[in-house]
Parts: sequence; structure tokens; C-alpha cells
Amino acid sequence: EHSRHTATSSYARLERPAPLHPEPGHRRRLRRRRHLRRHPPAARGPRQARRPARALRRRQGLQRELAEKEGRMIYFLLLGLAEARRKAVVVEEAPAPSLVIPLVIAVCIILGTLALLPRTPREEEKPLATVMITHITVYPVKSCKGVKLATCSLDATCGLEDDRRYAFVDAHGVFLSQRRFPKLCLVTPTYPIGGALSLKAPGQPLLKVPVNDEGPTKTCRIWSDSVVAVDQGDDAAKWISDYLKTPGLRLMRFPDKAFRRVDIKYAKRSCETAFSDGFPILLANDASLADLNARLAKNNSSPIPMDRFRPNLVVSGAAAWSEDLWGSMTCNDLELKVVKPCSRCKIPTIDQATGRTGAPSGTDDEGGGPGQAEPNKTLKAFRSGTALAAVDPFFAAPKRKNDVFFGQNLVHFAPGA
Repeated sequence: EHSRHTATSSYARLERPAPLHPEPGHRRRLRRRRHLRRHPPAARGPRQARRPARALRRRQGLQRELAEKEGRMIYFLLLGLAEARRKAVVVEEAPAPSLVIPLVIAVCIILGTLALLPRTPREEEKPLATVMITHITVYPVKSCKGVKLATCSLDATCGLEDDRRYAFVDAHGVFLSQRRFPKLCLVTPTYPIGGALSLKAPGQPLLKVPVNDEGPTKTCRIWSDSVVAVDQGDDAAKWISDYLKTPGLRLMRFPDKAFRRVDIKYAKRSCETAFSDGFPILLANDASLADLNARLAKNNSSPIPMDRFRPNLVVSGAAAWSEDLWGSMTCNDLELKVVKPCSRCKIPTIDQATGRTGAPSGTDDEGGGPGQAEPNKTLKAFRSGTALAAVDPFFAAPKRKNDVFFGQNLVHFAPGA
């Protein structure tokens, strides 16, 4: 009985050995008896079935500790966010203040201060030169003899009064000049014109042509410009055709209502001209002609008069060729603007007293260039575009390298005298 009791209750009394408490420095080792069979958890008692292994409890303890730490961190984080949200104050962005009023006030203060400062008298701009107009010449008929005047009036914008208001044209309406007919320099008009234009020429009777702005019209070409001009009748046509021995020539008048603008590349404001080549007024300098004649003398050539260059105004008192640097002239409160140096054709080679020239006659009015006769031959040595390229960029253009220059083209913007 005792043995049976022991056999039946041995499993019920099986208990875990008492924990050992080893001395510090030793590992605690639990050894299981080999003869004791390890039963599955279901076969154990209720208390033992619920109790996990020591390693598992250790892992579970670490996980609980980590979970508690993470929970505390999340708690404090949420607490901090809630506290920050509670203390946050919503601030509405105010619009930037306008700077217009302060700027206006500052400008007023600056202007007021400048107005109170003592002013230094401004020096007047000094002119480059003080010159005197020594000759005035008007050319009533294009390419014909000029008439010298003591005084002259300028119209609104078209140059000297009655200057180049007439021109001869061929049967196609193309203007005639001394380039094509050198003998035109011997046709002498009368001035002032008044109610009729009078013309005389060697071997021709005196011709009087009444001024007519209402007769038949014809489109005339002056270089690249076209102008509707008024025909001055058959008598004038026969007279000039007989003189030049060329049929179909006509005398045309530039009417008051006609308009021909100068090249806008050089005169931005509205300026007009009549039958001139391009600009209403041509200026020449006495000193420049004297320098040219001195150079001609060195080349064993005869001096030439100013009428070879057919200027409207001749000035004295300035240095030779200083007109290249002029921007404007003022005379009797009338401003004349210098717009462009004048490139010369072969007309300066024509003797204006005889009509003879050393240059060959051109086939038309748009060719020939300056030619090789004097004075253009000498001018080409020091007044060509190539020679003057360093003076002004205007002369450096490739199309001007073979041109020769003498005189300046002028325009004006108001009437005067």
C-alpha cells in the first residue's frame, strides 16, 4: 500500500528544485535529471502549464519594458504637441505697408533741398568756331549758272527761296545735269524770278517763261525720288532742245504743293527739298578751298574757284576742313543743321565759265563717279572715304571708300533770312 501510494502520488508531488543562489561570479546552471521525462504542457499540472520557461519570461520582460518605454515616449510626444498647440497663437499676415507715400515725401524733401542750394552759373556752350558767311548763291534752275546774292530768305523747310525750283528733264522724265550735259553751266537765269523766269545761253535768244503751277504735269525722277512737276510749255522745250541738240527735252517747275522729303537716315525731322540732289543747302569753307589749291599747286595744277563745287553758302574764319566736325550753325537765330558730308561727282572738274572738262562725258546722270581729272584727282589722295575713315565712322563705310568729299549738306526747320 505504501508503495502504491508512492507510485500514484509521485507525479503530483514533483516540484521544481529550490533556486540556487551561487556566489557572485558564477553562472547559475540548472540541470535536469535525465531519468525525468519532460511532459508536454497539457500533461503538466494547471500551475505548471501556465508558467512559461525562464528564457521566454526574460524575453517577454524585455518586450514589456521596451513597450512601456515606447508608450512613455509617445505619451510625452503627444503631451508636448498638445501643449504647443494650446500655446500657439494664430497670427494673421498683415499686408505690407505702401511705399508710395514715403517715396513721394522723400522726393519732395530732396527737391526742396536742391532748390535751396546755391546755384553755380552754367557756362554757355562754346561754339567750335565763329565764322562769317561771305557768299550766298541761289540756283533757280538745276545744274545751271548760279546767281550771287547779298541776302536771301529761306522758306519753311525747302532751302533758299526759289533755289532749284526748275529743272530740265529728258523724254523719260529723268533730270538733266552737267554730268551729262556740261554746257548747262552756261545757261544763265535771272533772279528774282517774279512772275516769269528768263533764260539766256550762248547762241540762243532770250527766253521768258511765265511762272505756271497749274499746267499739265509730268512725273519726274531725281535719283531715286519721283516728283509730279508742272510742264512749262513748248517754247521752253524747243529752246533747251535746240541748245543741247537733243530732242524731247522739257522744262519743269517744282510746284508749291509738291513735297519731296530728304533722306530720313540723315534728317529725322521732316525736311524738304525741291530739285536738289538730296538736301536743300550746300555749305563750303574758304579755308578748305585754300588748302586744296595749295595741294593743287604742288601737283603743278592750276587753282580752281569756289563755283566748281556749286555751294549755296560760303563761310570764312574757320580752319580748313573743320566743317567735318560741325553739328549745326546758328545765324540770326536761325539754326542750320549739318547732316552729311557732300560726296562729289565729276561736276567739280567742269570749268563753270566755259563748260569744258577734263573728265569724259558720262552716259547718264547716275554714273562716272568723281573721275580722274583735277581737282578730284588731288581730293582723292586725302579726301576719299578711305583717307577719312579715321575721322568719322561715316567715311569708313565700304560704299564710300572711293568717293571724294568737299562741303557739307545742311537742312533747316523754320523760315528765316
